[in-house]
Amino acid sequence: MERIIKFRAWDTEVKCFISQIQLENIFWDIVNGKHKNRFILMQYTGWHDYLGEDIYEGDIIIDTINPKYKTVVEYEEFFHYNKGSSNEGIGFDFGEMFDNDKVKIIGNVWDNPELLKEK
Repeated sequence: MERIIKFRAWDTEVKCFISQIQLENIFWDIVNGKHKNRFILMQYTGWHDYLGEDIYEGDIIIDTINPKYKTVVEYEEFFHYNKGSSNEGIGFDFGEMFDNDKVKIIGNVWDNPELLKEK
């Protein structure tokens, strides 16, 4: 199976994701450092959630069967954040124990940082 390589970008000045068209126009400028510290690139993981939504780095996901853990997707790893306990991350290999029929994207670290706070 071929993996599709695609990205999205968070604009730290405007505090929103930029459109795919905007990203295509400035992608190599971002990669080459022209917009230093303004844009955060996130790569598509090649995975999707149970609704078919693409999962990118920075997404916050849960297991719909056992929603005890909120998980931040980072480059080729998951980091778990246990609700109601400390935000100590537990990493494991990206493909390990992954079942996209049970995973749901609930937000991302830029739009929804409150999802990672202890209650």
